[in-house]
Amino acid sequence: MAGTFEQEDYISWYRELFALGQAPNKLDLKSFSLPTWTNTVIFPGGRNDPEILNQEAGMTPERFQERFGGVPCPKTGRVVTEFANAIHVKECPFNRDLPVELAVDPGYRGACAVLAIQDYGEQLAIIDEVYVQGVVTQDVITICELREWWLANGENIAGGAIDIYATKHQAMPAPIEAWIASGIGLLSKQVGVEDGIDLLRTHLKQHPITGQPGIVIDPKCRGIISECGGCPSPVTNGGIWMRHKETLKPIERNDHACKALIYFLANKYGFTGGWKRTKPIRFYSLPRIDTFVRT
Repeated sequence: MAGTFEQEDYISWYRELFALGQAPNKLDLKSFSLPTWTNTVIFPGGRNDPEILNQEAGMTPERFQERFGGVPCPKTGRVVTEFANAIHVKECPFNRDLPVELAVDPGYRGACAVLAIQDYGEQLAIIDEVYVQGVVTQDVITICELREWWLANGENIAGGAIDIYATKHQAMPAPIEAWIASGIGLLSKQVGVEDGIDLLRTHLKQHPITGQPGIVIDPKCRGIISECGGCPSPVTNGGIWMRHKETLKPIERNDHACKALIYFLANKYGFTGGWKRTKPIRFYSLPRIDTFVRT
C-alpha cells in the first residue's frame, strides 16, 4: 500500500499504520518512507536541490517534513488523543447471550448518536451505532428496533444512559419520553465537559499488562470513529472532535457519539476507581438492573 501523509485529518489511521510498521508488531507490518529529494532525476541536488530548499522556506518545518520528507506529523487539537484505529477498531460481533446497553445523545441538525454496547468482560464493545442527521427521536428508535441486537421488543436491552438535557422539552416531547414509551430505561446525570473527556480517555487506555484497551469499536461504527479522527464522517459537515486553537476548549461540534459514550461511562462506572454504587437520576417505568462502578 502506498500513499502520502499530506491529506486531511481524517486519515490519521494511515499515520498510525506507518508508525506501527516502524517497529516489530503483531501484524508483521513494515513501513518505509521515501523523501521527495531521493528522486534525483527530478531533483538532481537531492536534499539541497534549489527547488527543495525553496519549498522548505515557504512552509512550517512540520508541514515540510510531512509533505516532502515523508515524516508523519501528528495532527494537534484532537480531543480524544488516546484513540488509534490499530488499537481500538476491531470486529465486535453481537453476542445474543449478553445484554445490550445504549448510549444516547439526541440531536437533529448535527447528528443523533445511539451506541449499542455489550460488556465482553475485559472490554466494553461498541457493536453497532445509529448515527443520523435530521431525524427525530421516534424515528431513531424505529431504526434501532430494526437492528439485530434489538430482540423481543427490546427485552434484551438492559438500559443505558442519555444526555441529561434529553429531559427537556423543545417544541416537542422530550427525547427521554420517547425512549420510555419504547420500554427502554435510561440513566442520566450532569457530567462536566473536561471531566467527561478525562473519563473517556481513561477507558480508552491500554492495560499496562495485557496491552488491550478498555473499549473496542466495530468498524461499521463510522460516526464515533470519525469523531475520534479515524475515518471520514458519515454525515454532512461531520468530522473530528477538536479543541479551539486559541482557547483549547473542546468545540461543541462533531462530539455526538463521544458524548453519548461519556454519559454511559459516567452513569455506569462513575468517575472514581473501585466498586461503588452510583446515584444517577433514573428515567424509566419498567424494572431495570442495578448499575455499579468498576475500575
